[in-house]
Order: sequence, then C-alpha cells, then structure tokens
Amino acid sequence: MPDRYLWNGLRLMYPENWSVQEEEQTLNIESPSGAFLTITCPDDVTQAFDKMRKAMEAEYDEVETEPLSRIVGESLLEGITQRFVYLDLIVTSHIFTVETEEEDFAPLLVQIQGEDRDIEKNMPVFDAMLASLFQTDD
Repeated sequence: MPDRYLWNGLRLMYPENWSVQEEEQTLNIESPSGAFLTITCPDDVTQAFDKMRKAMEAEYDEVETEPLSRIVGESLLEGITQRFVYLDLIVTSHIFTVETEEEDFAPLLVQIQGEDRDIEKNMPVFDAMLASLFQTDD
C-alpha cells in the first residue's frame, strides 16, 4: 500500500517500505536497495541543473552523458542521463527538470540515481511517484 507525503504544497505517493527525508528545499525518497529519488525546488532550476551536472562530472571519472526525454503521465521530462563506475558498479543518474503550465507549480529539479540494474527494476515505481505529483484528485 503506498503512503502519501505532503511537501512544499506537493502530494507524492511512495512505497511504504521506502524512507523519506526532507530538508527546506529538498525531498529525498530512498528504496531499501539504495536507489533514490531527489526532488529540489531551486530558485533557478536551469542554474541548479547545470550545477548538478557539473558536480557529477567533477566527482566521478569518465562520466558518460546523454540526453534524456521521458513522458510520465502527461508531462514531458527533459534532462540528461549520466553513467559512471563507482566501487565496481555501474551507476545511472537521471537528472531532469519538471515544469507545468499550472500557475502554482514551481519548476522542480529531479534526480533518480542508483546501481544500473536497480534503476531498471525500480523505474516503474519512480515513474508512478512522479506521476502522483500531477494528480489533482484525492
């Protein structure tokens, strides 16, 4: 049974066995296996996106970067996928922005990261969590 979480005026559903931590502008939801979804409400989403991309490239050797375009629900999510090796594991990080035409919806920066196989296995769960952001009915 999914749990609901209210944060910064957003409603988000997530699996009950995942952990949630929040800070002032950041919400982090982590799976039992360590893959995570981070949502940030930055003042400037474009600047925050560039900063996150550059931080990943500075932190890890040989980061492969490619464009990312996904449709979740009725929303187009655009950004990048980065892959790198860490402790002999291939890690995948999807970084993208979420914007809507709704007046009270502030642009978001989202990162989904984890070991490559874990990301593949949990992508439907991540997609469902993101789709829940756009649901207006209870």
